Amino acid sequence: MARSASTWSYNVCKSILAAVNQIYNAGYVGEFDAVDAFLQNKTFPEHQHILLKAHTPGKQTLAAIVDGQIKNIFTYRDPRDSLCSRMQFEGKEFKLAMWGVIYNLIYYDWYQNNSQTLFINFKDIMGQPAQEIARIADYLGVSLSKEICEQIAIDNGLKKSQKVIENLSQLPQEQLFHEGERVIDKSTLLQTGHIAGAKTGRWRDELDRKQQIVTNTVFAPWLVSLGYETEASLMELELAPVDEMDWYVDAAVGIYQIVMAGEPEYLQLQELSAMVIQLAEGTFNYVNR
Repeated sequence: MARSASTWSYNVCKSILAAVNQIYNAGYVGEFDAVDAFLQNKTFPEHQHILLKAHTPGKQTLAAIVDGQIKNIFTYRDPRDSLCSRMQFEGKEFKLAMWGVIYNLIYYDWYQNNSQTLFINFKDIMGQPAQEIARIADYLGVSLSKEICEQIAIDNGLKKSQKVIENLSQLPQEQLFHEGERVIDKSTLLQTGHIAGAKTGRWRDELDRKQQIVTNTVFAPWLVSLGYETEASLMELELAPVDEMDWYVDAAVGIYQIVMAGEPEYLQLQELSAMVIQLAEGTFNYVNR
């Protein structure tokens, strides 16, 4: 899930493999079919681990995750906080950022229904990183002592990560790549503006009243399934009848119902993803059900 410490989990996996002297090839190669193409077209040495950061793997990669050929780690966060972070970090307007979060949530639902994915809560990463590192190591089949897990937590903590970001300008250009105005370290994938606060519940301060109503209404099913709200606590939040909100609220609820109606095949997942893109771009003609 974007803006949920996914870069932290990527670097933690690198640290875990390094701690037991495992050889690995790590990096970011893109999203969707780019991930599939990289894994298919690359010839890797025997016994070398492949570690990729991606928010939206392609169809063949998803199939390999389901089959257990690829281990998948999914970090997640309160969707409302993720929304705020995307608006701040990516500079996206509210509705577009909201659809980006829904995009990630569709993958979350799909992984829950179809795979042995390891789910890591952002709140636990912030509150008990060493314990979460131990969980990741165990998932990867690596045995680490408590002391090593604690050291990995320190090495990948906010202070050290912030230091890496502050020193990006001192790195040689061949160690960097650019995405828009952001400068990214090829090794850690940390980038300018990457760490701008890790507050839980920031949505209460950063979203205006209407935005809060919209997000609580749109994200309601996920807020319950992720454990951020209960049916009782939702009753205390200000929600809006779907027919009184903008069309995209009804569309979001409709997408959630489609996802949860069964276990989507890979193609259906891609179709839902395409629907989200069209909704974000305003080019999808949604018929009220």
